[in-house]
Amino acid sequence: MCAISTEVPLGINQNASYGDLAEKYRWAAKFLKEKEGKAFHLAYDTRVRLAALSKQVSCGPYTAGCEVGFLDRFGHDRNTSWRSLGCMEKEKAMQQFIVELEEICPELSAFYDVEKREQVARLVRLGLHQEPTAEQVREALNRENFEQFSQYAAEQYPNEPDKREALIKQLQNSHFEEYMAQVFNGRTGGPLNSGEEIADSEGQRVTAVSSALDTSQLVVSDANSQERLVAIQPASMWTRRDIREFKEAIKQEENGVIKVGYGETVTVLVRVPTHENGSCIFWEFATDKYDIAFGLLFEWTVSDTSGVSVHVSEMDDEEDEFDDENSSQADLERGYAREPMANKPQVDQIIPVYRRDCYEEVFAGSHVYPGKGVYLLKFDNSYSLWRSKTLYYRVYYSK
Repeated sequence: MCAISTEVPLGINQNASYGDLAEKYRWAAKFLKEKEGKAFHLAYDTRVRLAALSKQVSCGPYTAGCEVGFLDRFGHDRNTSWRSLGCMEKEKAMQQFIVELEEICPELSAFYDVEKREQVARLVRLGLHQEPTAEQVREALNRENFEQFSQYAAEQYPNEPDKREALIKQLQNSHFEEYMAQVFNGRTGGPLNSGEEIADSEGQRVTAVSSALDTSQLVVSDANSQERLVAIQPASMWTRRDIREFKEAIKQEENGVIKVGYGETVTVLVRVPTHENGSCIFWEFATDKYDIAFGLLFEWTVSDTSGVSVHVSEMDDEEDEFDDENSSQADLERGYAREPMANKPQVDQIIPVYRRDCYEEVFAGSHVYPGKGVYLLKFDNSYSLWRSKTLYYRVYYSK
């Protein structure tokens, strides 16, 4: 039987709607991910406590199937704290998380204001008023993603227009539902690239549908060393249920299966020079039995080939500019990043690396070329000390 806590958080309006509370919780979790280890440092016990509350929000009460690896000290401590929460309700866990973080970081209140302004700005970019109807949001999002989803559907069903149309509608509906959940209800614990979990453990459910990152204006040097502003569009991601069929199809293709050893990081490098035959990259991947971490980088370097090439390499120090010295079991997801290193091409992080439950569904996505360069699809298994992974993947470009 669950032991129900009688703690009542202070500073939270108990009559606030669930949507308001969930939105505030989502922003608090985002604040922690972006600022911890940089603007402030948490004591170990505090990190454990907040991670446990986050688990209570996303997964509910602790169950026996949530064990972690033998050497995962943080995971064990978090689960002990999680178990102590008993049957605490989701809303109560959100309240506790917010209050305890606000006590440590009073500047969280100012962060709420910034996030609200950015939310309004996002609606303005979609051509909507501050309080749009759901149908207006749907129409605006459909206009925004129609071209990419159409290209993806054409690749999946080149000779079946009915199936193409059905797939486009399915992807647009998923995109709309997840966007509405994030913007208006502030739902956490899953679908968007913002990844609300503080500390993932093997087997955790994370479904990515669409990146909520804003377009980023970045200064890039071209081949003539002339600086210019380049707008990097956010990537789109979605999932498909036909994982068995996908893996069987990939097995029939050449170079579509990778064995990723335990504790190893592997990248699939896709070279896609910008020319009249391509303007967008697509990717799909899945695994057997266990999850794997995935992220997308873009390297600003001129390709020496005129076509798309794919090869696999083990990661070494070439991506050290994205390593966080404060990383831990409670790794906090980051957005676009740029930290140049001497004598190396400039690299932008399009999608942060975090774990995906791609053993349950096919994870797919697309991204519009920001310029000439090389996409780096990064598959990371460094967190898994004992389990190797079999990765099935496909990458291609479209006009």
